Amino acid sequence: MTFFEICKSIQRNEVEEIQRRLMQTRERYQEAIKTNTHALSTIREFRVNDRFELNRDDATYNLAIESEIPIDNVLLQCDVILDILDVEKNSAVMSFSECDPKVDSIDFCSAEN
Repeated sequence: MTFFEICKSIQRNEVEEIQRRLMQTRERYQEAIKTNTHALSTIREFRVNDRFELNRDDATYNLAIESEIPIDNVLLQCDVILDILDVEKNSAVMSFSECDPKVDSIDFCSAEN
């Protein structure tokens, strides 16, 4: 093994160890939240950028949402019927849910979850 391969192997082991410890910490946190009814989950403030643009060529709106942290769910709620069109650059999984009969909603979930 060359010096470079040894360093790479050590770094890989360190990364795997950090990932293992992170997963253990997440599991302990999730268990603590489940067992303590008074526990509060906190997250730092984060910025969300959104755009809702009209495409005049095909009479559609394009909604784009960007965040500093991963987005798990996006809920669209409207008092009129929505037709959702999938686009090529969309990495989300669409899921249609029953809600209030007066309101249509669609839940977008990250493809990674």
